Amino acid sequence: MGVFSTVEVQTRQEGGYELSGIFHCGSHSNISETFYDIVARADSKGFDTNNIVSIYFNNPKQVPTDSLLTFIGVVFKDSSELAALSLDGLTQISLPKGDTIYLDFIYKNKMSHAVGPIVIYNALFLVSTEKG
Repeated sequence: MGVFSTVEVQTRQEGGYELSGIFHCGSHSNISETFYDIVARADSKGFDTNNIVSIYFNNPKQVPTDSLLTFIGVVFKDSSELAALSLDGLTQISLPKGDTIYLDFIYKNKMSHAVGPIVIYNALFLVSTEKG
């Protein structure tokens, strides 16, 4: 994904997932290291790194930058996968089914994650603000 790529923000019912990951508190501009950490951990255990999600708990226009909370985690198919990655001291959470605002972001390499957020964060927060 490049800076000039367009993104398709979608809304629908999603969830019912078990996740294992890392909480990131602070600016979205330095979230890349947290993302790289979870990708490396998942990859070292043989997990598909295309099944990583970021959950943004705050709107950066309403919450101070140093208080923004994000969770980056691997989505698991079953409890055996969850147990395999829980050994790394990660946090396990359940993501209940509900209304979501999301977009698909394909992680290809570190550069895609360095450039992609410039495009996706604004699009996601614009739609979430419109929806309330």
